[in-house]
Formats: sequence, C-alpha cells, structure tokens
Amino acid sequence: MRKILPFFITCLLLISGQIKAEIWYVSPGGSGNGKTSWANASGNLQNVIDAAQSGDEIWVAQGTYIPTIKAGNGTEDRDVSFVLKSGVAIYGGFFGNEATRAARNPTLYLTTLNGDINNTPTDNTDDAYHVVISVANNSDTILDGFTIEKGHANGTTGNITVSSTVVPRNSGGGIMSRSSDAKFANLIIQKNFCYGGNGGGVYSSPGNLTIANTKILQNESSVATGGNGTSGAIWISGASGSINKMTLTDVTISNNTAKNNGGAIYINTYSNITFNNVIFENNTTTAGLGGAIYITGLATAINNVDFSKVVFKGNTATAGSGGAIYMGANSNYVFNDASFIKNEARLSAGALFLLKGATDAALTNPLIRNTIFYGNKAQNTANGGGAAAISGANTNLVNCTFYENYAKFRGGAINVYSGASVAIYNSILFANVADDTGVDIYNTIAAGTLTNIDLKNSLTQVAGTNALNGNVVGANPNFFNLDENHPFFLQLDYTTSPAVNTGLNAHFTDALTSKDRAGYDRIYGGTIDMGAYESNPVVLPVTLDRYEAKLLDGVVKLTWTTLSERHNDYFLIEKSADGKTFETLQKIPAKGNGASTQLYTAQDTKPYSPYTYYQLKQVDLDGTTKNYDVLRVKTPILTSNKVNVYPNPVTANQLNFATANKSFTNAKIVNLYGQVVKEFTINTQNNSSVALDITGLSPNIYFLQLLGNSQKETVKFQKL
Repeated sequence: MRKILPFFITCLLLISGQIKAEIWYVSPGGSGNGKTSWANASGNLQNVIDAAQSGDEIWVAQGTYIPTIKAGNGTEDRDVSFVLKSGVAIYGGFFGNEATRAARNPTLYLTTLNGDINNTPTDNTDDAYHVVISVANNSDTILDGFTIEKGHANGTTGNITVSSTVVPRNSGGGIMSRSSDAKFANLIIQKNFCYGGNGGGVYSSPGNLTIANTKILQNESSVATGGNGTSGAIWISGASGSINKMTLTDVTISNNTAKNNGGAIYINTYSNITFNNVIFENNTTTAGLGGAIYITGLATAINNVDFSKVVFKGNTATAGSGGAIYMGANSNYVFNDASFIKNEARLSAGALFLLKGATDAALTNPLIRNTIFYGNKAQNTANGGGAAAISGANTNLVNCTFYENYAKFRGGAINVYSGASVAIYNSILFANVADDTGVDIYNTIAAGTLTNIDLKNSLTQVAGTNALNGNVVGANPNFFNLDENHPFFLQLDYTTSPAVNTGLNAHFTDALTSKDRAGYDRIYGGTIDMGAYESNPVVLPVTLDRYEAKLLDGVVKLTWTTLSERHNDYFLIEKSADGKTFETLQKIPAKGNGASTQLYTAQDTKPYSPYTYYQLKQVDLDGTTKNYDVLRVKTPILTSNKVNVYPNPVTANQLNFATANKSFTNAKIVNLYGQVVKEFTINTQNNSSVALDITGLSPNIYFLQLLGNSQKETVKFQKL
C-alpha cells in the first residue's frame, strides 16, 4: 500500500497538470547537475538528456560539445554520439544568462555538436561515426539551434543497436534517424561524411522528420565500388507499412557531393516528401545520376514528392543525366513555382530527367507549373534535352518558361523519348539552342512531329504550327527584364508581348484562385497569359528591396534599396520621438526610372533617447505618396552614474561606450584572470561617446574599467 500511494498521488498530479516541465542548463565546463539555473549548469549534455523527462527543455550555452558516451550497445570508441530522448526539447544558441528561450540567438551564439572526439582536425578517421542519433523519437522531440559537424560514418565492422533498432556505422554521419518523428530546426549540418553507406549529412529510414530553417552544407558520401555512396546530404527511405513523410521548409542544401546517385538527396521507396521554399545549389554527383536529387520507387512502393517554391541552381551530374533531378520510376511529383537555373549534366537533361519503364506503374497526374527553366545544359553529343528529357513518362507542363537552355545534341529545351506522353500548355520556349536539331523540342518518337506531344496555347521557336491550337510560333515573347538577378526576370511586357492573354484558362485547373510566381493573380484581364508569370500593368511605382536603420558611433544610418522605379520623384525621411508626431529629416531626389537597382542612404546625427522612430515616404511625380514601415532605433539611455557599452557583444575591432554626468581619464580592458590586456588615455565629457580600438583582442569575456577624479566604473562585455 505504501508503494501504491505515491504512485497514485503522482498520477493525480500529472492529470491535474501540477507537475511542471523542467528546464535544464548545459554550458561548457559546467560542474553542476544542470537544474534550477545557469549557475548550476552541467558540462555533460548527454547526461542531462538522459536525466530529463518527456516535456522538459534543455538550454545549451554557446560553445563546442563532444560526445563522450557510447550509443546503445556500441563497443568502439567511435560509437559515441548524442542520443536524443523522446519528448525532450534541446535548444542551443544561448549566451548563458538568459531567463527566456526567446532571448537566445543561435546565429550569434554558436552552439556546436562536434564529432571530432580526439581533437584532430586534420584526421577524420577517428571521428565519431554519428554526431546525433534519433531512434523511435516522437514528434515532441526537438533539436533546435545547433551546428552538427564532423561525423565520419565509414565503419566496416557492422552495426550497433540503439533501442532495439539497428544503426549502421557507415551511414548518417551528421544525424542517424531511424523510425523517428523528431523536429529539427535552426541547424547547420555541415562537413559530415559517410563511406560505403548513404546519407553523409542525414540518414532517415523510415520516419516523419520535420526539418526547418536549416542549412545542410558540404557533406559527402562516397564508396569504392557498388551501389551505395549516394546522397551527400540526406538519404530518405520508408518501408512497407511505414511511409517516410519527411517535410523540409526554408532549408538551404548546398555544396554537397555524392559519388553515386543523388548529389544531395536520394529518395528511395515508400516516401511521401514535401519540399517548401528549399534551395538546392552547387550539389554534385561525380559518377551517378541526379546532381541534386535522385528519386526511385517500386510499382508496389510509389513515392509522392511535392515541390513548392523550390530553387535548383548550379547543380551538376558530372558523368550522368539529370543535372538537378533524376526522377526514376514509380514516383509521382508536383512542381509549383520552381526554378531550374544553370544546372548541367554530362549526358542528358541539364535540369530534369523523367523516367518510366515499360513495367512501371502509371503516374497520377504528374504536374510541373509556374516553373522556370533557364540556362541549363546537356553536354553529350549523343543525348539531349538542355532543360528536360522525358523517357517513357507521362507529364504535364503548364505555364512554364524555358529560356536559354542548351543541348549539345538535340532538344535545346526538351527531348521527348520513346513511350513518353507530354502535355505542354500555356508555356513559353524561347532562345533555346541545340547544336544538332530541335532547338526547342526534339521528338525521338517521330522526328519533326508532335507525336505523343500535346502542344497548346504556347509560344515556341519552331515546334508546332502557328495559330493552330492557340500556339504562337517564331515570335519574340518580349520579356520585360532579362537580368536573372532582377525580380522582373522573364516577366512579360504587358503592352507588347504576344504571350499576354493568349493562354487558355482551362489548362490551369485552379487558375481563378491561384497566384503566379510573383504573387499576382494567375488570371489578369480575363484570360491567362503564357509562361510562369502573369503580366500586370498595375505595378507599384517603386519596388523596395531593403530598408533598415542602424546606430553606429552615435549616428543613425538609414539605407534602402529599390529594384525598380517608375515615375518616382523623391523620398522623404521623417523622424519622431514617440512614433506618432513626425518631422522631416531629409529629402532625397530619385536616382532615375527603370528596372535597375538603386541604393539610397541618409543619416541622423542627433537621434532622440531612448528611441527614435523613422518613416520612409516615396513621392510620385504626380504627388501620390507611399508610406513604408516605421523603424525604431534604440539609442544608449544615459542616466546619472551610468556607462553604456554598445554594441554588446562586440563583433568588430571597435568598442564604443557612452557616459553620463561623469568624466574619466583612463580606460582599461581586463580579462577574466584580472590581467590588463589594453589601456587607454581618454578624456570624456558629460554624455559623450568614446571609441576604443580593440584590434587583436581575442573572443572572450572582458571588463571595461573607467577611472578618473576619484571615480570608477566597471562594465562587462563580450568580444566575438
């Protein structure tokens, strides 16, 4: 009875919500048990993870953490790893004195989980096999605000077991995830490696991982011979009865390398994957297919992949096909608002290869729309498709723009192979080049014909017949801007383009409720345009790209950038002490009209304290005024007996401080050991600002001591 009663009371407390989740604290060199406060922080992250309970949070201060505890039944020194625990949320990016999670800054206070367990930066052969392991974790498990680096999964001695789950030593150098639904956010996953397996950065099989606001950089997968050595960044696979449903949002995946298929990502069977606002840049497969992504399924294990606002730029299949993506068999796909820019393949399909074998399952309405293919190259003299090659697959290209793609052989934009069925609607193919034939579309099924190609309401170079099925052949689409870095790139000139209002609304099934790539209604003027953009004569006179205000040396500097200007007369900068009543600070004339970038600057040498509010106004030639957001700048609050150091932490080689009602003649910078590392002769006056040159000061915590006229002030600051 005595044993049952405490358990019964605990259950009642849990039901009533009286047992609160606990916050644990970890900092480099910490000697406490991790409870109650930063002052009692632990130095051992894995011990704290093991001690924490579901619902707890672990706050980790800036610094580098090395795994020291072997995972699962591991026996080798390199089996050490940080093993996550279900329901426990781990947050990095703290300075080490914050009272709220919102006060942390992962960008400023770098918190690193490092697999270099022997501190041998030039020798990675003794690094941990996996930096992080997540096995059977639920969706309340969080890892947020860390850099994960230098895992080296090149094991040749089999596997280990963690929570009754097999963990291979040759895959997932950064993160090894098995049957996990964990959430990863605000991470940098970089410089991890695998050899003989898959997924240099991340291995997920199966699971439902969520990855957000993350950079996956410079990871690698290799192998001597055989079919592994794929997916430099991420390996994704499901299993029968356990679909992998990974979601990636606001992620950058760049400079990853794989020897075999999928320079960045390999999507295997039983996978339903969502990419939203993801950038793939400069990824490479050196001997395989798919410079950024390789996808393959089975007739009984079809993949479904959704791409929304995804950019593929500068990816390369050095020896194979599909410079950006090789879409293998049995994989449904949808692309919305995608960009394929300057990808390259040694064989065919500079950007996108679509494949379906004779015995593969038929795909369910595969769709590519509102998508740009620009500057992609297929470099082989026996293969084609500068932008895309379609072999055996059925696909629908709707409101796409193909511009300046190149094939060394045939099909400057698209090469259609045997067995394919392709619909091209409301699209533009212009300025594409093929050294052999078919500058825009080449049809290997029946050269010079549109057999198995349904071309309607599209503008082409030579393919099709002018005025038949709504097609426009041989005309210039008259793009408004041809600068690839400009926001109006490949948008149509509303007044002169033959592609305006010449599409067919029915081809774009939900056009009435959809937007184009620029965010305009997909239909303007009653009829949809051809291409990825909908032209709109009602555009803002000024396209503002950046507007910011910063305090530097007691002066507020304001900068803003315009990407285009029409009928612009001048700008006004107004200031206010309360954000309500404004006065004019400066009037700045417009620099000119057109679609080119212009930079403007202004400054305020006498800002108010403690805050100054700034309003930017743009005035047209006809007097119409546009107000932009009000910016608030915090200035040092100078009160009696106070010294303000700014910025703090210090990121440059100059330390600024301001004083109120005090005069000082000497300044010293003292380190944590009480040693004076710099000394200055100064002459301050009331409310004055002083700048000290701290060049050569290494990153650390310091104290600024000010002396003069029997007065002394000490202020703590950090140098980054």
